[in-house]
Amino acid sequence: MSTRVVLITGASSGIGRALAVEAVKRGYSVGLMARSAESLQETAALCSNQIKHSNGTDNLKVFNFIGDVCLENDCRTFIEQSLLNLNRIDVLINNAGISMRGIFVDTDLSVLKRLMDTNFWGAVYCTKYALPQLLQNKGSVIGILQSLDSRDCLRERVIVPVNLRCKDFWRVCDVRTSKPVLMY
Repeated sequence: MSTRVVLITGASSGIGRALAVEAVKRGYSVGLMARSAESLQETAALCSNQIKHSNGTDNLKVFNFIGDVCLENDCRTFIEQSLLNLNRIDVLINNAGISMRGIFVDTDLSVLKRLMDTNFWGAVYCTKYALPQLLQNKGSVIGILQSLDSRDCLRERVIVPVNLRCKDFWRVCDVRTSKPVLMY
């Protein structure tokens, strides 16, 4: 049986980095995407060290891709290059995201566009291009979202509408693929 593969966006720090290291510990090869080359290399080094120090995981691989989920072509290329380098895709973790707190009336539209491009469209692009492999391998899509604290709604916060659109997208994926879509 071939090694299972997980792809993770936003893998250069925080939850993405922790997910990458944990995936390797659990016997997955990893494809990592982030904008920061230096931080992404640090994550890859942590994963490679984990592979070296684990027994029976000589066949695991780490693939890095420097890119921005806001750019459809970067997402397409990440999925294509991951498939070429890792031979399959079993799990896609859409972790890339940005945060912004502010009152809606005071928020510049360019900020809202960047939030939607990253938090919504980045997940849509990666999922769209990975879906044929995920369906073939009976894989899963995981979406990492920020908290949807109801107090934010009361304060007219901007992030809540963006995350609600993301949740709507995951529901559509769930219906169309009949696969569980996990949201955290």
